[in-house]
Amino acid sequence: PAPYQGIARCNRERVYDRVEAFDAAATAACVCASTCASQADAAMPNMFPTHLLANRYSSTSGLVWHRDIYRNDGDGDAPIVILSLGAPCQFGVESVATGERRAIELRSGDALVFGGPCRFIKHAVLSIDLERSPTWMPVEQRARLSLTFREAPSVLGQEHLYRTFKAEHLTEQERWRPGDPLVGPQPTQQGLDQSLLPARREAAVACSA
Repeated sequence: PAPYQGIARCNRERVYDRVEAFDAAATAACVCASTCASQADAAMPNMFPTHLLANRYSSTSGLVWHRDIYRNDGDGDAPIVILSLGAPCQFGVESVATGERRAIELRSGDALVFGGPCRFIKHAVLSIDLERSPTWMPVEQRARLSLTFREAPSVLGQEHLYRTFKAEHLTEQERWRPGDPLVGPQPTQQGLDQSLLPARREAAVACSA
């Protein structure tokens, strides 16, 4: 797909920017999913996306259990919307009430919305089945694409602080508790000279362990 042309291959690649930097059709799909969720569940707030994190998973490995506790993940209890494209995955969620974990299969075209009381639900990408990638994906480009939309107006203009993510930043996951302030950018990012940042979002990627 065009947004990933020229990106170096690794297990997981990411692009983070304002929604205006991406195809408007993707944002429209996000709004549709969010509207359907809020209509089906009175506890689900409406959502007005400001940012998109696009992840490309090119191996069967996924992403560890975590909560979206960072400032760029969204303000308040506004929903996070995940649009899954390409290879199917086993997506793990942990019940806020009981701590019970279960796996949900996300196929190409599926949407997952969590917000309101479940905004900080623990979740993980458990595995990815590249062999079941859609036929429109060339064999050599099989992957899962995750388009994660966030409503985070508080970080507008600060996108350069969140374009990379290092595994050591996950240590905040152990300390953070519901009610705590959201975690800000990594210290290594705060001192970056903006003039040295890449202008094109194709270059604003990082691999995560």
